[in-house]
Amino acid sequence: MEELVRVKNLGDKPFVGIYQAHRTVIAPGEEAAFVRSEAVILWFGNPDAIDHYKGDDLHEDRTREVSRMDTRYGVFPTRAGESDLTREDQWPKVKVMSMDGSEIRMVIHDPEGVAVTPATETVSERRALMETIDDLKARVERYEAQVAVPEAPDVAEDSPPTGRARGRAV
Repeated sequence: MEELVRVKNLGDKPFVGIYQAHRTVIAPGEEAAFVRSEAVILWFGNPDAIDHYKGDDLHEDRTREVSRMDTRYGVFPTRAGESDLTREDQWPKVKVMSMDGSEIRMVIHDPEGVAVTPATETVSERRALMETIDDLKARVERYEAQVAVPEAPDVAEDSPPTGRARGRAV
């Protein structure tokens, strides 16, 4: 996500967000340009958050973001597990866009993370990764050369066995 984004209020009441002691008010139908991406993530959830496994551990990042949005906008489950207020009622109705107008789907737009696409690595990231791999391979080869044990020479079949003397005991 870009450092600055645009936010358009699609709802019928003003959206009010506070980030670093700065209050942003967006009237219905209006758009706020030059909103910091950190503020948008705070208000609408991190679009890159996904639930995933790392080894055997489940990391429920998207689930936590959805729960955070529910708490932020007053969607609390009752004892029966249902809420009196739904996400549709409570979550803000906004459109978040990059500066060129491309839509950015935040957690409030896609709570399940269906539209989340894995990050693509750039050419420079791939090049840096390959350089790191090559460097590590070279280090392993240098280490192996330092600790290598020379191979034993081939022993002729007619040579006497080692460790025992030949001849008679005295």
